[in-house]
Amino acid sequence: MLAVASLAAAAAATKPMRGSSRRSNSGAPSRVEVAVDAGKVVNPAVNKRWMGCHSDFGFNQTPRGFTSNIIYGSSFEAGTMAVPAWSTVTNAPGNTTAGLLPGQSFGSKPSMGLSVAAGAPADAYVAAVNRGLGGVGLAFVGGATYDVTVWVWAGAPNITAYVELRDFRANTSLARVDFTAISTGPPWGSTWIPYNFTLTPSASTACVNIPYGSDPNIDCGTPATPAHICVNCGGEFRVGTVGAGAGIMVGFVSLSPGPWGLLHGPTGPLPVLQSAADALVAMGITAIRSGGSASQSIRWSDWRGPVWARASQQQAWYDSLLSGWGPFEVVDMANALGIEPIITMAYDSNDALAWADLVEYCWGAANTSWGGRRIADGHLEPYN
Repeated sequence: MLAVASLAAAAAATKPMRGSSRRSNSGAPSRVEVAVDAGKVVNPAVNKRWMGCHSDFGFNQTPRGFTSNIIYGSSFEAGTMAVPAWSTVTNAPGNTTAGLLPGQSFGSKPSMGLSVAAGAPADAYVAAVNRGLGGVGLAFVGGATYDVTVWVWAGAPNITAYVELRDFRANTSLARVDFTAISTGPPWGSTWIPYNFTLTPSASTACVNIPYGSDPNIDCGTPATPAHICVNCGGEFRVGTVGAGAGIMVGFVSLSPGPWGLLHGPTGPLPVLQSAADALVAMGITAIRSGGSASQSIRWSDWRGPVWARASQQQAWYDSLLSGWGPFEVVDMANALGIEPIITMAYDSNDALAWADLVEYCWGAANTSWGGRRIADGHLEPYN
């Protein structure tokens, strides 16, 4: 909006006289020139909520565009895509087994069992394979770090497990770490242990556009339209075990870019892709509302604490099966970008006491019940 003194003067000077067509001698409309004084431009205050964005974590696409974890089905959920979230691979068919173990759960969810028979060759292996949402493949940046966390249970000592980044189109290993899965007791008493690694792929994986429906191993989502592009990238993640008699259970997996690919807040990196943050800034978003129709089935307390322990991991209003992207991640991202965060949640599954607890969780000091829990969850500062 411009408010300049010269604008009114110019308009008055060029206002046609009554009965005049304001045409030049040639018969063409006359040219009007308006001088703008940039020093007198006024930018009126506009409510930030008028220029906002709606982010509904009830869908696959919204949280997947923001969250730093590029694994689809971190807790081995079935998923909602036509292509399974996980597949398995082995070099010793008949000597290895792999599959979900409903009776051996991690955080009330079935774990993935991977085992090699005692009489198998010494180099026999079996692994669970993830190629991201829809099986389209992962786009790794060569020379850049990636952080991996896997929760593993081992019922026997000295079990060799491994995590690996691969280019499946080139059938090449880009980065791999072998480690010993620790057994903390007999099979009936061993506990789950998180293992953390940093992997640096030796090369990037390329992404190419392919015709919609041309690859049965890829789910491109909605039906094809003239503007629909189906993508195939060459990267995949593996977690497995190797060696005769080896056997592990895997409960939770995350794979994220290192600090180079993350949005940084006041206290350090956030679980937010820098590329997504850059897109919001480029769009000029000044407010973002998190929730929408999916809020009908959300209790705020299901979205706090360690990602792998959240009840929201199984929240599947439409396609969402992701516990790592909820209202509190949105608040931190918005605060880091100077965007106003707005969160919406259900009135029927959150009673008055729950709303009061939410306020205390966001703003309470360490000596309050819910404020102390926020700090214990790793968030020292309030959620603004």
